[in-house]
Parts: sequence; structure tokens; C-alpha cells
Amino acid sequence: MISESRVRKLAITWYILALHNKKQHGAERAASLFAKAHAFIHVLGLPCDISCGKKSEDGLKRYAENLHTAWDEAHSRDPEQGINYWIDRNVKADFEAHI
Repeated sequence: MISESRVRKLAITWYILALHNKKQHGAERAASLFAKAHAFIHVLGLPCDISCGKKSEDGLKRYAENLHTAWDEAHSRDPEQGINYWIDRNVKADFEAHI
């Protein structure tokens, strides 16, 4: 059994990868990655709306979107930097502290 923090990190990671894939290849190619991300998000049982608190589906997605934007900026400075390596170094399971 994996811990809740590991599930959160996986949800964030898959959501970032889905956003990246959508940007690179279009929404159709990213659909399966969004499905994986949403499956992990569903397992967490978070409230949907950020008005319920930062620890929500919307909060997690906002954190992932902010990280994707940060990766875009890092990648523009260093095009050799891969997204998987960057995600491993930058994704935090306690996402609500970073919104």
C-alpha cells in the first residue's frame, strides 16, 4: 500500500505531464495522462472546490499548473533539462503550502 503523500505526488506528477503533453501534442494525445491524474486525485477524496480550502482538487491542479509554468521557464533557460528530472526535484506532496 502506498502512502497518501505518495499518491498526492503521483497525482501532481501525472497532471504536470498531462499539461506538458497537451501543450506539445494536443488535447487528444494528453487525454490518457489526464485520466491517470484524475484517478489519483479521485483516490485522495479531496473536496472539489478551492473554496473548501487549499487542500482540494482545484488547489492540487493549480499547484500543478504553477509548476508546469515554472518548468516552461526553466526549460527556456536550459533546453537540455528534461521534465521528468525537473519534476523529481520540484514536486512536493504538501502542495497546499505552495498555493
